[in-house]
Amino acid sequence: MEDLDGKVAVVTGAASGIGAGLCRSLAGRGAHVVAADIEAGALEDRVGTLGDRVVAHVTDVSDSVSVAELARRVHAEHAAADLVFANAGVFAGGLLWESHDADWDWVLGVNVRGIVHSIREFVPPMLRRADDGHVVITASLAGLISAPLSGIYCTSKFAAVALAECLHHDLSLQPQGTRITVSCVVPSAVRTRIASSARNRADDATPATTTEASQLVTDVLAQATADGLDAHEAADRILTEVLAGRFYVATSDSFDRLVSVHNETRRRHAPPQLLMYD
Repeated sequence: MEDLDGKVAVVTGAASGIGAGLCRSLAGRGAHVVAADIEAGALEDRVGTLGDRVVAHVTDVSDSVSVAELARRVHAEHAAADLVFANAGVFAGGLLWESHDADWDWVLGVNVRGIVHSIREFVPPMLRRADDGHVVITASLAGLISAPLSGIYCTSKFAAVALAECLHHDLSLQPQGTRITVSCVVPSAVRTRIASSARNRADDATPATTTEASQLVTDVLAQATADGLDAHEAADRILTEVLAGRFYVATSDSFDRLVSVHNETRRRHAPPQLLMYD
């Protein structure tokens, strides 16, 4: 699918960061984009700058009903989406033994169930249409290499990697599924607002757990993302790699080295090393 002109793309987590960059890149290549995010004001502001090829739909990916409504909007006009970017993600950190159920429910709800809901709603119409399609799941380098004070987030992103790999396997069992490719995006530090993602917790939700450890890792994440790759540049790189048929899509040239070191540590049955993302 080298030519995106007229293709239909769905992007979750579209109001900022990589999602916003993807919307811009997709629209710039001629695609029609349905931009979904829970942050209504920021979503409308973002879509307002991208022209009439991009429309907004407020969506809570952790809620299956909300994602089903997003899918109904897409499928009311199109047999199926051509590209689906399950990109929405949030962060909560701290020491594992200080974590609360509310933090686990929130992060897993967005980072894992959000992907499951998107697969469930958008893949069957793709299969029925039996045409080329892409499902792109945003995981993280933290889905391949663990880090301290990030147990909730790493667990969710390891799960996201597993979902991408298993979706690839499941599609390979379907004759028509061979026309649908899967990519797993594993970004390193990118200039996004993920360090402040608690802004999008529901008003009636249990407040985020704040401890010395959780504040420390949030501050470190905020600095790392501030110094990271520009989100629009990351999105351009991601889209190029996805359309080239890559399964794992990295945003940093250090990906190969870090994964190699981590896998060699595993091969030696040794404890994981502390590897710094860039």
